[in-house]
Amino acid sequence: NSKQVKGSIIKMYFDEEAAKWDTETRIKRAKILSDVISEKIDYTKGLTALEIGCGTGLISCNLIEKFNKIYCMDISKEMQQILLNKIKKFNISNIEVSEKDLIYSGRFYETFAVVSSSMFFHHIDYIDYELKKIYKLLKTNGFVIIIDLDKDDGRFHAEEKDFHGHNGFDRDELKALMEKYNFKNVFFETAYEGKKDMKDGVLDYSLFLVIGMKR
Repeated sequence: NSKQVKGSIIKMYFDEEAAKWDTETRIKRAKILSDVISEKIDYTKGLTALEIGCGTGLISCNLIEKFNKIYCMDISKEMQQILLNKIKKFNISNIEVSEKDLIYSGRFYETFAVVSSSMFFHHIDYIDYELKKIYKLLKTNGFVIIIDLDKDDGRFHAEEKDFHGHNGFDRDELKALMEKYNFKNVFFETAYEGKKDMKDGVLDYSLFLVIGMKR
């Protein structure tokens, strides 16, 4: 079906990009975003987190001091392998790379204090489905943290021929959707403002961070 075909295309793209993913720009951006996430978390020992669409682990590797355990999930096996190599190289004991089917099974319902994603949501068709799943995975009083692209005219992904996702998100629309699925105290802030080199010049873009609580 079309969902499986699209999933295969996304997986193929990220498998191909994995080896050259950790650019200086992405590493610097991940550090800034990790710090923004870190500020939102009241440090308590024993917290368990999940990062959806973790890529090569650029964000989670910056948050290992914050959590007792971080489960990292990504559709791309090549991205997963680079993260596994980092875990081994840097002797990281509290990151576990997990499969999507395992995480989304009932086994992990009400497990996580924090579920986060960065630049993942604009790749998925069924935002409703994802939010419902995340709600089930969170403990009571846990929260979701989503970092993604503010709504744009399509230029951000214009040079990626296989991109069929969202051209960013309207904050009010996403807030209404999160509230529809029972997230409370939903609020946004600008997490990052950057520039992207394009064939036709430099594109200014911004990323939001949104938090929603499970009450």
